Amino acid sequence: MIIRRLLRSTNRHLVAEAAAAAVVRSDVPARELASFCVHALTTGADIESAPKVENLVDLVWAGLSRRPPASGHGKPEAACVLLR
Repeated sequence: MIIRRLLRSTNRHLVAEAAAAAVVRSDVPARELASFCVHALTTGADIESAPKVENLVDLVWAGLSRRPPASGHGKPEAACVLLR
């Protein structure tokens, strides 16, 4: 439990620093982005295929990345990365 809290806290601070440096999106609170990262990457714990792991990392990075204005296509292209 203590390790989990430390991981969340560290991740939150890293995301906040990255957002302040305009490396990741800043329109979502750092706590939410950090939680997204931890939960999304945890889902990949059982993935044994390197390409699928890379797809998961790409998907998480897409969720963190600063985005241009929406093009009206609905789902972002990166949201379908795991479906390949």
